[in-house]
Amino acid sequence: MSAIGMWLRATWKLILPVLALAQLAVMVNVQPVEGVPFGWRLDWAWMLSVWSGATLLLSPASAAAVVALVLLNIGPDVQEGLPASVPRWRPVAHISLAVAIQGLVVQAVALAVGSLTCWFCAADARGMTLPWQFFTGPAALLAGVSVGSAVALLVPTFWSIPGVLFALFLGHRAFFW
Repeated sequence: MSAIGMWLRATWKLILPVLALAQLAVMVNVQPVEGVPFGWRLDWAWMLSVWSGATLLLSPASAAAVVALVLLNIGPDVQEGLPASVPRWRPVAHISLAVAIQGLVVQAVALAVGSLTCWFCAADARGMTLPWQFFTGPAALLAGVSVGSAVALLVPTFWSIPGVLFALFLGHRAFFW
């Protein structure tokens, strides 16, 4: 089994539900339209916007997950014990890829559920849907994982977990004001 597969198997029971809750919290917390809950189900473009905007919580959660997993499993004492032939960043990269894969799975499932909901509700497809709307959500997720990896390598303290969580959340909020 590869190292990434090992981390996927070891962390999916904890990380996957956390990331799914972050995605779900954003998609459920949308204003109703004329009394209809989940207003995004009435418009495909709105659904895609809410889906990709869920990285408001998903990106910070994935970054904090990377930092926490690295600090709990590959602390400075473990990194010092690694052979010289193993670069210091390699175990961090394996954890980061495992978290990124789980985040992308959560986004794919959310997109499928959102698409089916719009399809069943006969959502308005005339809205402007831009091609890059499909890439902004995964790109923001991967950016969050990358920031988590960098923080885990450069600032290996437990204060970095809430620090990266709040910093990325507030960084995302600047684009919504």
